[in-house]
Amino acid sequence: MPLTDALLSCVQVINYDLPSSRENYIHRIGRGGRFGRKGVAINFVTTEDVPALRDIERFYNTQIDEMPMNVADLVRPFLSRARASSSAASSC
Repeated sequence: MPLTDALLSCVQVINYDLPSSRENYIHRIGRGGRFGRKGVAINFVTTEDVPALRDIERFYNTQIDEMPMNVADLVRPFLSRARASSSAASSC
């Protein structure tokens, strides 16, 4: 897979506010991972939102990590896999 195709298949979902129900949260971020695509969900959260975010984590049995100060650290794993896929495809 060419690097550009791999990058296009990485989708970001940005939640400027948390949804009113935890079921809607997975509906929103699920758009990023359709058809085998990889994705990143970014949530803007206030202090008042933390209990709702923890409820989402418990309900879906997952951990939502705080975004690193260096956003490049967040996308680096996706870029590494994309480059590896690109190299494997070109060596065939």
